[in-house]
Amino acid sequence: MAVSAALESATANGRTLATMSLLTGFAQVGRIAALSDRAPFPARPSLVLNHLGRLRGFEKLPWRGDTSDTYYLSATTQRQPDYVTFQFAELHGHVYVTVAFHASIFDQDVVRRAVDLLCADPVALLDSAR
Repeated sequence: MAVSAALESATANGRTLATMSLLTGFAQVGRIAALSDRAPFPARPSLVLNHLGRLRGFEKLPWRGDTSDTYYLSATTQRQPDYVTFQFAELHGHVYVTVAFHASIFDQDVVRRAVDLLCADPVALLDSAR
């Protein structure tokens, strides 16, 4: 809940979203033409961050068992081998993170540390970026 609230307050004026959209558009120029399984050397990572917010609709579903038995998993498809895609969402008071990346391009331990930081205190990451 705190993650959604922090993101909503950080993006309330629309400037952040407009800037992110503009930068994403610039990053995509020249990369849209074709998918590739080759990354430039050295790889220039492109970070994709998808925050789905609190999944209130999912929380209302008639789940079997109790909320501790509920998990949110998501599969994402990599656009290019030099992309690292983080997707996170809140469900029943828990943050669920899915990361997609090419292990031949990025060090798995470094990506795992990034996930650990995101899971430990995502609000602090937002606050430190300001």
